[in-house]
Amino acid sequence: MQISNKGLEFIKKNEGFQAKAYPDAGGYSIGYGTFLYSPQLMAKYKNTTITKEEGEALMVPNLQTITQEINQHVKVPLTQNQFDALADFCYNLGCDSLTESILLKLLNQKNYQNAAIEFGKWIHSEGVIVPGLVARRNEEKELFSSGT
Repeated sequence: MQISNKGLEFIKKNEGFQAKAYPDAGGYSIGYGTFLYSPQLMAKYKNTTITKEEGEALMVPNLQTITQEINQHVKVPLTQNQFDALADFCYNLGCDSLTESILLKLLNQKNYQNAAIEFGKWIHSEGVIVPGLVARRNEEKELFSSGT
């Protein structure tokens, strides 16, 4: 499967757009939450301003990796909404959060209902509940559940 246009818009809405690099968990991000993980990217974007189109282009490698990871690790049929919800989850938290999760274990047991509940457990940053993460996980759960 692939991320749909609706899924892409869902991710963009949840990430928001920042034309300039901003501090993010352990480094900097830019555009639609693209983490500047290498010194080369950091040097290129840390002191510059980008357009929304450039922000979308920066998302492409992450979205390709996310698509591959979901397709590799999910062993049960998904609806498009379920795939898009998982893509948003991975975009925000990284694919390791999915691949090492109870959410994935339940999903691969075809326990879609309890897998959906697991979204709500990913709402902390440094041990503190973050209202924005609560809202995002609720939206992901809603999208995921609308596909069953």
